[in-house]
Amino acid sequence: MRYALWIVAAAACALAGCGPGNGLTMGRVSGVITYKGEPVEFGDVLFVPDESAGNKGVPSMGKIGKDGRYTMSTQDPGDGVIVGRHKVGIRVLDPEPVTKVETPPLDPETASGKELMNARLQQRKMLAQGRRKNRAREDAATVSFGGKVHRFLVPRTLADPETSGIKVQVSTGSNRIDFAIAEGGSVTINP
Repeated sequence: MRYALWIVAAAACALAGCGPGNGLTMGRVSGVITYKGEPVEFGDVLFVPDESAGNKGVPSMGKIGKDGRYTMSTQDPGDGVIVGRHKVGIRVLDPEPVTKVETPPLDPETASGKELMNARLQQRKMLAQGRRKNRAREDAATVSFGGKVHRFLVPRTLADPETSGIKVQVSTGSNRIDFAIAEGGSVTINP
């Protein structure tokens, strides 16, 4: 299974001793990921050293925040990635899990004040989610993430560094690498 690579990457980082003072030349990497011009809200990024370009080492991961921002980590939070050429996988998921259970409407005559307040908050939350531009299609592929099942927002092939076609060069120091994903799945890189 291709997504086992994500788990293997985290384990390899821990075992390889990727932190400061480990002898590796690292570069800090952060940026923003957008889909159809809007920041994505949920997912992660994987940088794998491109051995075909002479770069060897352990992979690095970054979590995508609600504002589309990510920061890459190899062993310690924000420590960056190994300098050199990398293949990149971007897994963008709809933040709303598929397995969400809808709550039935409450009867105002029998419900407590707390229950009514929670029901109103839930309704507002659902309305706000409905206004988001980027929602996964109902027939999109799914993946288990954080104990819940989520739909892919962008083509699944972008999640695997071997099939995404995304390659970047990382230098020492700070690297800002933004990824703009179009509706069809093409990716523009803005270093």
